[in-house]
Amino acid sequence: MKNGRFAIVAGVAFGALVTAQGAFAAAPYVTRASVYQIKFVRAMDECVGPFITTVNPGSVGGCAQANVVTDNNTGGGLTGLAQGNLKISRRKNSGAFIRMTGKGFAPPGTDIGLQLTLRTTNRRGLPAATSKTYEDTTVICGSTSGGSCGNYSDVQGNGRIVLRQSLVACLAANGIDDFLGSGNVEIIDSSLINCATGKVVGVPGILQEPLQ
Repeated sequence: MKNGRFAIVAGVAFGALVTAQGAFAAAPYVTRASVYQIKFVRAMDECVGPFITTVNPGSVGGCAQANVVTDNNTGGGLTGLAQGNLKISRRKNSGAFIRMTGKGFAPPGTDIGLQLTLRTTNRRGLPAATSKTYEDTTVICGSTSGGSCGNYSDVQGNGRIVLRQSLVACLAANGIDDFLGSGNVEIIDSSLINCATGKVVGVPGILQEPLQ
């Protein structure tokens, strides 16, 4: 009798669980995600040793600051980067639009590329009416075409940098069809590239305290 009652209760509980899971599975996708906004910090090399200090607890090793893989401030490297901002927002009639600004960049005349890695899902192309996620695609956006990066924005005489460009225009400048700019567009990575060195100089992050 107890077993039978347990089976009934368990069955009710299991049915409720299935119903709850079914309701959760039927929930709609995100409907409002209209802005991607970050600030750049100076890019540093990954710490892989030799270690010069350890943070406890956890035994997290620390290395001397290095800029070998990332851009340094010598040999054509960018000597200044006080502030960098990126905002990609959805416009009602023209789709995603890129706004990138910065100040304190040096030296003037340095070519800077905005590199974006995108993962797009939409129903365009064949087979029709089928959601498709395309290969991750990396593009470099800029106000001017050419140079080592393919596209770039120049550091102005006052140390500022400005980019205003639609995502579709950036894709076109990289020889990519505009369908990658519609649907669910994930921004997997964003960075600033010093075209003179081909190295990353800025990445998304926060600066808690000034560096020497």
